[in-house]
Amino acid sequence: MNYERQQQNMSISLYCFHHAGGSASSYLPWKTDMGPDIQVCPVQLPGRGSLYNEDLIIDFGVLIERLSKIFLAENSLPFAFFGHSLGGLVAFELCHFLKRQSLPMPKHLFISGTNPPIFHPPSPRRPKDDESLIERLKAYEGTDEQIFKNKEFMEMVLPVFRADLMLIESYHYQSRQQLALPLTLLTGKSDEYLQHDRLSVWGLETSSDFEHYLFEGGHFYIQSRKNAVLQLIRQKLLNIPPSLE
Repeated sequence: MNYERQQQNMSISLYCFHHAGGSASSYLPWKTDMGPDIQVCPVQLPGRGSLYNEDLIIDFGVLIERLSKIFLAENSLPFAFFGHSLGGLVAFELCHFLKRQSLPMPKHLFISGTNPPIFHPPSPRRPKDDESLIERLKAYEGTDEQIFKNKEFMEMVLPVFRADLMLIESYHYQSRQQLALPLTLLTGKSDEYLQHDRLSVWGLETSSDFEHYLFEGGHFYIQSRKNAVLQLIRQKLLNIPPSLE
């Protein structure tokens, strides 16, 4: 796994997990826009970006075990997790893995655009051919239209997206003791991939505080509403009253 190491002059590190078919680069603007005190650490999964030469992982358990190695080496600063879509599921399961291993736990868990894991999987199974896969990718509305016209780039993107869908299919929810950390859910009001009437079930996954914030937009509201999302994260992690941010 690739990630940015903690900087001691920061108050807290925020490890960010990307969506299916995505990469750590989706969080790079956050590094400058988040502001002082919070170090944004985008986590790069294998087979993309700087880890393009590594094998893609299609087994959820294997992925979580690999990711846990980050926190065997990095525990000097407090940290939090933010995960969007697939990344939300990854962040949630990584919390449980750290808990089972008695490793340091995040101070806060931010879940974005992700259905409660107990209802997984809510979406149709992955497309079998490239054309259907492209249509599925377009439907998420998180990819620039120009990218679909770049044949070479699509030849790199499609295997990653297909592998990530296989990764999601390999996930199996297990009923366990609740996490004991604050959990904040962020969703887009018009996200067609969420079961909106069931989102409150996320609150059953923690014995601590649970809050749900709605934003204008669809599945990738975090792009159009980035500033509002970062403001909320700062308020939660730095205990800043909303009126002072």
